[in-house]
Amino acid sequence: INMPANLKMSKPSYIYIDSDQMQTHLDEEKTVKVIAGKFRKAEGPVKRHNVEPIYFDIELKKDKEFNFTLPLNHNSFIYLIKGEIKIGNQQHQKVENSKLILLEKGDKLKVYAATDTKFLLIAGKPIGEQIARGGPFVMNTKQEILQAVEDYHKGTFVK
Repeated sequence: INMPANLKMSKPSYIYIDSDQMQTHLDEEKTVKVIAGKFRKAEGPVKRHNVEPIYFDIELKKDKEFNFTLPLNHNSFIYLIKGEIKIGNQQHQKVENSKLILLEKGDKLKVYAATDTKFLLIAGKPIGEQIARGGPFVMNTKQEILQAVEDYHKGTFVK
């Protein structure tokens, strides 16, 4: 998840999420494991993040629908792990490998399962800042990339 420039030099942190920390919504049509965000009464353990993430692991039974209201300002995608789904009027089939489906901006998401399916729904608020890339580094300016490479070679990259 990208960070705004004013947080980029923050000390890195790692959040370990055990499966028993995740809340799950379960009904006769679907199972929704909530890692971030909220679905019905299930709320994810990832909270207070700058991009207000939504991260659901969803299993949807054949001929059933998953409906969700997305924030209008979020960018979102579905990562189809298995099965065949229809999003709005577009059919998406899994053939051999998993498939990434970028969603258009909008607030009403409707996913229909043509087969038993498993997919991830991931969304977040864009930070709207300039991005510079160099090797494995992602910063805001070319100068910051050069500094990151220098820090890496000096062994001072992670402070």
